[in-house]
Amino acid sequence: MVNKTPLERFYYSFFKSKKKTLYFNQLKELGKICDSVLSKIVKDLKSKNLIKIRKEKNNTFYSIKNNNQTLRMFWQFATEKFDNLNL
Repeated sequence: MVNKTPLERFYYSFFKSKKKTLYFNQLKELGKICDSVLSKIVKDLKSKNLIKIRKEKNNTFYSIKNNNQTLRMFWQFATEKFDNLNL
């Protein structure tokens, strides 16, 4: 995750976990993003309708919608992972 922007780290959290839904603390830990920056990313993506938010009693769950931005990010992560293989 060297030299990734906070937004890239947000998407990388989903890529790395291989889960469709993550809650705030999972995103924070997996993406190594501070609370304020993560809140800003969530607010921005919500305003652009790029994430789904589901609130339950104690947690708020986030999932990313399938779109071109998600596809590009995941393609980039998969390519980097492949390039780093010792072949």
